[in-house]
Amino acid sequence: MTNDKKILPLGLLSITLITWLVGYQLFIPRITLAQRQPLPWLDLYQTNSSSNNNTEPPARGRTGGSRGSVCPISPAYNPLAIPLVWSNRPLFMWRVKEGEEIGKLELWQHVTQDVVWSKQVSPSEDMLLYDGEALQPGERYFWVLFNQDSVPLYRLAFQIVDQPTRDRISSDLMTIEAQLQDDRASTEEIAYAKAQYFAPRQMWADVLQQAYSVENPSMALTDFLQMTRQQFCSG
Repeated sequence: MTNDKKILPLGLLSITLITWLVGYQLFIPRITLAQRQPLPWLDLYQTNSSSNNNTEPPARGRTGGSRGSVCPISPAYNPLAIPLVWSNRPLFMWRVKEGEEIGKLELWQHVTQDVVWSKQVSPSEDMLLYDGEALQPGERYFWVLFNQDSVPLYRLAFQIVDQPTRDRISSDLMTIEAQLQDDRASTEEIAYAKAQYFAPRQMWADVLQQAYSVENPSMALTDFLQMTRQQFCSG
């Protein structure tokens, strides 16, 4: 590694939400037959002030990076806290300004800043699914985007939830899937229920990973995926 890492802006407060997650009353959504068509994907971005599980839209206009050339989408920038992620093989998504191209994505360990994963990025790509060794519960990492000249453009920290929290979430997701399989739910309905589980917890990286896991998305999901970049990168 070079000294380039030292000049990269963090732009984040070192605040985590693990304590909040541990004390959070877990709610397991269940989709009824009446809800199945169409699935209200876009509602995940809306705040319901009458609910105990309010879902605030992700932060907009927080591009960070080199002169705002990069907008991170998953895990997204959060001005108040290090983003928490359940998946130990997360989805990375971004958007760049016209004329900018990403050449490489690296994953660094937070403390040592050792490279734990590196992937070349083609000009047409704007997302990558992590395919390295499972990331460790409770550990923080940086994901770093480089341009075609290997100049670092953006660095953002995120943290995998601790082991007890991860185990509890995994158990809840298994319960959700089992319930919906009993109801003969589709793959998309199961993905939506899991995304609905993560949204009130502000775990948007996991929301989007569920959404993008559906191989044949409905029109409602397609609209949601198209809205994602506007939702995260407008402002």
